[in-house]
Amino acid sequence: MAVCVVFLAALAVIAVVAPEARAARAVHSGAALAAGLAAVAGGWTWWQARDDGHARAWRLLLGLAALTAVPGIVQIAVVAGSSPRMALAPPPLAGYLTTYGLALASLLSVPTRPVAADSGTHRDTCGGGRRWLTAVLDSVIVVGAFAVGAWSTVLEPALRAGTPHVASLSLILAVNLLVAVAVILLATFRRPIDGPRPVLLGGGLFALAISTCVGLASQLGDHGSTAPAQLLGFPFGWTLVLLALVVQAAHVQASVPGRANSVLMWGHAVFPYLPLVAVGAFLAGEALAGTRLGQVEVVAIISLLAITLVRQMITVVDNTTLLSRLRESQRDLQYLAFHDPLTGLANRALFLDRASWALERQARGDSPVGLLYCDLDGFKSINDRYGHAAGDALLRHVAERLCVATRACDTVARLGGDEFAVLLDGGGEDLARLADRVADAIHAPLALGGSFYSPEASFGLVLADSPALSTGSAPPAFQGTRSTERVDSLLEQADHAMYDAKRDHRRGMVTHRLVG
Repeated sequence: MAVCVVFLAALAVIAVVAPEARAARAVHSGAALAAGLAAVAGGWTWWQARDDGHARAWRLLLGLAALTAVPGIVQIAVVAGSSPRMALAPPPLAGYLTTYGLALASLLSVPTRPVAADSGTHRDTCGGGRRWLTAVLDSVIVVGAFAVGAWSTVLEPALRAGTPHVASLSLILAVNLLVAVAVILLATFRRPIDGPRPVLLGGGLFALAISTCVGLASQLGDHGSTAPAQLLGFPFGWTLVLLALVVQAAHVQASVPGRANSVLMWGHAVFPYLPLVAVGAFLAGEALAGTRLGQVEVVAIISLLAITLVRQMITVVDNTTLLSRLRESQRDLQYLAFHDPLTGLANRALFLDRASWALERQARGDSPVGLLYCDLDGFKSINDRYGHAAGDALLRHVAERLCVATRACDTVARLGGDEFAVLLDGGGEDLARLADRVADAIHAPLALGGSFYSPEASFGLVLADSPALSTGSAPPAFQGTRSTERVDSLLEQADHAMYDAKRDHRRGMVTHRLVG
């Protein structure tokens, strides 16, 4: 790190005090040296990281990007040494686009996590493919807006004045703006996993892109010349790229969610549209002032508006997906709050709620209510003999049989362990006979642990036949004290009846009939 600082400081001094031709050659030679070292470091670290289990493709891509950049930088250094003020002639487009394409692919391949992960969200709001498509569209919108502004204010006048290399320089300008915007988007909405590597790499690419844009603006303004001091961003950028390859990894902890993340997300929402609004306002002002817009400006603005519409449609899809997931999560949470996770039956909370409503209806003179309490006999021996998996399977079998033997208007619940309860909610059928049918279904043999097993259970049945057993005319709230006490009283009596049956092995069910 110290060597890099000294190296860059020496180049800065040379760029300021040395003759311009010599300074330009020194600056570009320093950039070529840093890029060459980055190419070697990319290949070496890619090979060394083959067994560490981390993503390493970005190292190879970055090394190849640096390797393809070296010939062009050397060529410019040679030309710069013979010019009193360095002429920024554009390198071959194929090599230039290859370099920045590989560098951008490397940046996108560096392991990162979404900002949403810092706030405890384990899944992105949208799918991975849509997330990257959104980033690309945002970059295109921003780059396109800047390109329209640059065309109207700089490039078109330069083209009319006959400035050389305008077409090539325009394409290079657009590519660098795209890289710069991509770096900003990634820095805003992604977080590094293994320390400063993504920061160094993004900073290096950003420095290279901005330096190129500054050089192009200076060249177009001064008809083909750029001062050496304006080129220091090139060795600085390639030095940061080199450091990104050789720096040691360090795990970065997730930040604590707060207002900062909210600001970043709002920035994500408005950032792509600010340049578009600014350019639109500028062109609108030009049109109001009587300046006729060219065909390029009109086509570009229409295209950007179309891309913005696509971007908004993706946002609508993402928001719809998020809302659907939220509703699904709420349904899952509500289901888990009122159902047993093993058997899928109602839990105690849902059972008490439905029993309260049943007692209220029975209080108004509707059909009678019955409460059947079931406890499996010898369940512990099943766990000890066959294992807990077999015990869970037995509970699921019992739950299924209870559901099959009862009616749709009844409520079957698992109250805990091997205890079940069934709310027999009227329906015109003899409840005692229905309870006997449920008991017969439980006692039927089943396959368990590779052999046949006949479950044994004790049942306690409480029948509330009289409206006098319940009072009140309006459905109570779920946590209503009087309602809870009435249901708890029935559960307690059913529990006593079940233990009476358990003590008397000759009877599988004991019935208590309550008459008011």
